[in-house]
Amino acid sequence: MAGNASKGYKIVLTADATLMSEYRGNMFFGFSSSAPTGFVPSWFYYKFVCPPVGSNGNGEALLAPYALRKIEAFLVRHFGRDQVIVAHPNHLEKAIGEDTRVVGLSTMDPLGIGPVTSTFMGLFGREAYDVASFRKLMDSIASYGRQFKVVAGGPGAWQLITEDGLEQYAIDSIVLGEAEDVIVPLFEKAIEGGPLPKTVESKFVENVDEEVRIVNPSICGLVEISRGCGRGCAFCSQTMRKLRCRSVRGIMEEVQTNISAGKTDVIFHSEDAFAYRGSGIHPNSDAVMDLFKSVSKMKGVERINVSHGSYASVLSEPGLLGKISGVLGLSATDWKGYQVGLETGSPRLLNRHMRGKCKPFQPEEWQDVVKRATAISNDAGWVPVATLVMGLPEENEEDVLKTLELIDDLSGMRTMFFPLFFVPIGALAGKDSFGTEKMMPLHFELFLRCWQVNLKQWPKAFDDVARNLSYGWTEKAALRQIFRLSVSLARRGLTSRMDALKSGREFRMGSKKYRFEAA
Repeated sequence: MAGNASKGYKIVLTADATLMSEYRGNMFFGFSSSAPTGFVPSWFYYKFVCPPVGSNGNGEALLAPYALRKIEAFLVRHFGRDQVIVAHPNHLEKAIGEDTRVVGLSTMDPLGIGPVTSTFMGLFGREAYDVASFRKLMDSIASYGRQFKVVAGGPGAWQLITEDGLEQYAIDSIVLGEAEDVIVPLFEKAIEGGPLPKTVESKFVENVDEEVRIVNPSICGLVEISRGCGRGCAFCSQTMRKLRCRSVRGIMEEVQTNISAGKTDVIFHSEDAFAYRGSGIHPNSDAVMDLFKSVSKMKGVERINVSHGSYASVLSEPGLLGKISGVLGLSATDWKGYQVGLETGSPRLLNRHMRGKCKPFQPEEWQDVVKRATAISNDAGWVPVATLVMGLPEENEEDVLKTLELIDDLSGMRTMFFPLFFVPIGALAGKDSFGTEKMMPLHFELFLRCWQVNLKQWPKAFDDVARNLSYGWTEKAALRQIFRLSVSLARRGLTSRMDALKSGREFRMGSKKYRFEAA
């Protein structure tokens, strides 16, 4: 990349350290950025779990989040390659200089009020890595003074529309939404130096298969295959947007960009990879198979993963996962994960807040849908990594009990659960957030029970996925022993806390203490 290193680049894009890591080649390790600091030394975390991506001599990050790469592509096309750099957060001094006019940030959970981070910070009373990392990045940017504008976007941008965000971090403008239609005119204004609107909301982007492709490689080889969902879950902004899919040709072009940089793994990113090119709520098996076959045949591709799927898609087309596994060479003993929204075991809450989640099935069938889809996934070598929502509006004890019952029914299968606090976004924006002060004893029981199941699964999962992680043989052996010891201690800790919860004794989680009446 051209540029005058002493004067910096006109447009500098970056993200905090937790977003600028490949997590040793496993995207699910990225959840660890929402974990409370202090359980392990920070040096250990950033060396062995969240090591930074590489950089070159002018501070450019060799890999970056896909969303940032997409914004980079639009800006490069308009302003020129020599005006734009995606800078490594640890080397901003090489990219920011007197010529810099705008610094653009991609965010995920900058203030820690998203579901994952708020859950762990609330329960354990400690700041999370992603919050601390974002603050460190903003302190670094602030050290250069105010000769340039600061623009923030990404999935966590909504959190910054507060005094804490705009004032504390001296952000000039926040971009909400998909950004393609607003990013170039906004950056033009920023370069001119005039005042910027505090917020800019992108319109709905109908054509997500535009001609602009990423020009540099993305972290973990991630490539977007579709956007939106259309199932209409009231607590999620993405599911309120209709499904829009990209062409196989466009996807392959971006995969090739990653291959050219030595990326042999591919992650298909979407809200539901198994619904690619589907018609309404019905999967399109032929289109899905065409995508997997086409990309798997590309020279240089070794593995294909998906970010998200849905139970309803798996069950409504029960032979699809087996066919995909045949293309990928998976057996029933493999552990290829995908994130999925279980959310609740209560048909009543499903009917109230997310009726479209189970389509073409009925809310009353939800538990059966989840169990059958999990079995189909396991038989094909796939492992659902499920999120749950605690504290949905109108949730009562009976609803939580139904979720607990479902977790117990699934505990013998290969699946994992992440119970999270309800955060009022999407159609439920304006409702009250859920936190520890509102938790019933059953919520604590659900949280502890889910993690008991997870820790039972993790040793086998670690052995399987470690083969593809970027550790040396000695590191893998040492980490396996550390991991098994940590899991053993954690399982004992969970058991003691569950006993204390049910007997009415005080128990501690992080820096917080809890006590409830005996069950």
